[in-house]
Amino acid sequence: MLDLADELGLLAVPGGYEDPGITDVGSTFVTLTDNAGTYEHDAYALGIPEETGNRKNLLDFVDALLDLEGLVGEANLGPAEPYVPALFHVTIVGSFYTEDSENAWPADVPVEEGCVELVVDRFADGVAGVYIAEIEGVETRVSVVPDLPGDSCT
Repeated sequence: MLDLADELGLLAVPGGYEDPGITDVGSTFVTLTDNAGTYEHDAYALGIPEETGNRKNLLDFVDALLDLEGLVGEANLGPAEPYVPALFHVTIVGSFYTEDSENAWPADVPVEEGCVELVVDRFADGVAGVYIAEIEGVETRVSVVPDLPGDSCT
């Protein structure tokens, strides 16, 4: 993977990525680390329109990652398994009233704001999402986002 990144010029302090203009497409962020340093790439609306130069190099790298097995070889990968984070970012969003909520916070799970461990099997449809919890007698929105590798909880 790092060989391809080096070949595409991504193992260097990135220059600016040209702006394709206003679109409804988000940005692509890639962080690469080798023994010489860490390189953070941020390109707005990557893939719009036909890419050239450093934008094409970054897009080619991202596209190659979509076929990780083809890029690094099956023997270099472990068995596929779902990622289950150890921590979740829990944010109390504010008051909210609803007659019927499909995303009710589990009654036996205390609501704690910050980076917290949650018992995954207590949440019916997975943990990430927005829930309604009763906090001090007020129905309150609670947002839960998994802590992914490289996020601030770890």
